[in-house]
Amino acid sequence: MSTKPSYKITGTRRSLECTSRLYLQRKKASRKGNLGVFFCYALPALDKETGEFTEEAGTTRWYLYEMEKTTILEDPGDIIDSLRCKPNTPRRCVTEEKTLNDIRSSVLKHIKDTYLKRVDAPVGVKPALKCWME
Repeated sequence: MSTKPSYKITGTRRSLECTSRLYLQRKKASRKGNLGVFFCYALPALDKETGEFTEEAGTTRWYLYEMEKTTILEDPGDIIDSLRCKPNTPRRCVTEEKTLNDIRSSVLKHIKDTYLKRVDAPVGVKPALKCWME
């Protein structure tokens, strides 16, 4: 599936829809925030009734890939200042598509190496990307 925007809202604001995933860009990070790419993932967990890993039994978690430090933050308290903006904050996208895809892959690998290993998820169980924002 293409990672190009599927439609334009206005000339300065674009949204990308890939199945149930949404990609947004905003013009400027807050003064306290970090420059990076934000991700919201639904993480599956073991459903004790069915014995299978499901999104419904799991949780939702935030991740922020800091572009300057090339680190991944997981604590919402460390991430929130990078997300805060008003509804009328101009949106933009300046990072190359390949770079964004590489960052998304890094965060997914991080989730596999941390959360999915910790919950002992079987092969094939994957987190669901719900939203990401530059």
